[in-house]
Amino acid sequence: MKTRFIKLLTVSILLIFVSISCEDLENLTSENVRERIEGYWMVSEDCTSCKSTFDAFNVYISPHPDDSTMVLIDNFGQLGWEVSARARISGRNLYINSQTLEGGWTVLGSGTISSNFKEIKWNYSMDDGSGIADQYVATYTKQ
Repeated sequence: MKTRFIKLLTVSILLIFVSISCEDLENLTSENVRERIEGYWMVSEDCTSCKSTFDAFNVYISPHPDDSTMVLIDNFGQLGWEVSARARISGRNLYINSQTLEGGWTVLGSGTISSNFKEIKWNYSMDDGSGIADQYVATYTKQ
């Protein structure tokens, strides 16, 4: 009797979890994602091809004013608050198509947003105009 109750309880909890998860996925639109990731993020960045390997700084993610499928990332790569990279949203993924930012930096990469929208894992490259792109991995943590 006790074993049957435990099995029933376990199945009930799993069904609740699955129904909540499915509901969240059904409502996931670019606009919903933009709203949930807007704000300040703490960045832990590691350059895998540089002599200096770790840096920490902040960025601000905001909705792109003209495109509901995009966001702007101010201070991307710690290039300054007046410098913004554009990222396209697809589900819980962000894509930075190759773009040249102020100061001549060319950036390219992608990130994955956690299911609770509190963390983004990134892989990207940054070229200062020399033709040699440094490779980065970074974790953004929502503040």
